[in-house]
Amino acid sequence: MEWKSSLGCLLVWLSLALSADIPTVSSISELRALDYGKCFPQHGLMLLHWLSSIVSVDRNDVVQFIPQVFDPITSYPFTPYANDNHFLPDLTPTTAYYAVGNLLRGSAGRLPSYVTQDFYNSYNYPTRNRDRVIIRVDSWYDPVRIDQVYFAQESSYQRIPTYSPYPLTLISAALFRQIAVLRNPFGIRNSSVGELYPTFNQSLVLADSMFSEPGLAKFLTLAGYDVNGRYGVSVQMWSCPNSPALCKTLWVSMEVKATKEGNALVKWSGLPSSIQRMHTNVALYKNGESNSPLFEVKVNGRLRGTAETTIKLQPGLQLRLLREEVTNMVIWRGPELDDARGRIPVRIGSMDASLQLFTSDGFASARLYIRKSFNNWKDDMYYSWVAFYASQSDGNDDYLSGQWQWAINLEKKPSDEFENCDIYEYVSGTAISPGVQIRFFENKDNAGKEEDGFHTEWGS
Repeated sequence: MEWKSSLGCLLVWLSLALSADIPTVSSISELRALDYGKCFPQHGLMLLHWLSSIVSVDRNDVVQFIPQVFDPITSYPFTPYANDNHFLPDLTPTTAYYAVGNLLRGSAGRLPSYVTQDFYNSYNYPTRNRDRVIIRVDSWYDPVRIDQVYFAQESSYQRIPTYSPYPLTLISAALFRQIAVLRNPFGIRNSSVGELYPTFNQSLVLADSMFSEPGLAKFLTLAGYDVNGRYGVSVQMWSCPNSPALCKTLWVSMEVKATKEGNALVKWSGLPSSIQRMHTNVALYKNGESNSPLFEVKVNGRLRGTAETTIKLQPGLQLRLLREEVTNMVIWRGPELDDARGRIPVRIGSMDASLQLFTSDGFASARLYIRKSFNNWKDDMYYSWVAFYASQSDGNDDYLSGQWQWAINLEKKPSDEFENCDIYEYVSGTAISPGVQIRFFENKDNAGKEEDGFHTEWGS
């Protein structure tokens, strides 16, 4: 697979487990000394900050996912990493490697926008998709534990891959604790940090004007991210004054939402005031590679707004802010729409199966992930079924008329990404819209029982 072979070209490895033979990074100050993800448009430090937000660390340094952020059946939002070339330590029978960060393989929609925004807005930069995080998960525990985390840099864009001379470096659980403290607005005093890093306060002002995620601006500043270079890019992109107070882009959001009819809803907000001096349009494109807009709406100086379209909601749709005076120059690109809006599949009880709601050409659709080792799933799910609901407040018996299907009748679909799973899908006749929900029942008698059923819904 392309995604697997590209991950084989690694430049740097950094891990989270303690080891006597491998040097360990235990603090942000030690991370600052490493050359990883420090410049626009690299996203390595953003990946680390995101990972720290979805794990917990107990007093024994045990690292685990918080609830509902990782699906052990599909490894969503990660992808399996085979380690065919043995760049990483060999696995035990209960451990497996998973990777995240390859934003070209359709997985960008699983990550928050602060991780992916620079990737979408740096098409001509060869380093925009370079950074990776690889984790080692031990499934012997329930819930699973993360016993190693590796940072990596992929070099497949080079004709002859080269490898970094840096040794394998481990990052201790203490680093996650430090990042967690930064997310607490009262967890660290700027004045005390400023004594250690004289330029901290100045850099933090710039970072605060660009990043709204709690603790991210402080983390990037402390970790040695090139905040000044990133701010210069922001000033140039938005043609705004070279002043953090007048060039605030931290709240910029351009998203494709759903109307009640299952069509694309164009929504933008948080644009800097410099937009009011330009003639701009928000345009909807089929995907990030498309050059012809499907729909356009004039901004007319509005820093926020919405517009309904007749374009059916489908994966890949992307919004771009265009400047008319410069031949529709692209100022900013929003994320490509993920068909499941990045929602984590819901595991079905103790079965080796997961459920996911997604959109297919504007229709609400159900997707079952079945682990290939679950050989007798059709026997176990012979009376199982999936139903669609208008909202989460509807009772189990109140599913939309005719909008249900037996689990064994879902259609099998090919997949290159989920090698350990088979995928089965069903497209309903219900338009995807805010609040629509699917529920899975293990047998035909469960619908009347409010406590039974596994569900997931389409957000607002």
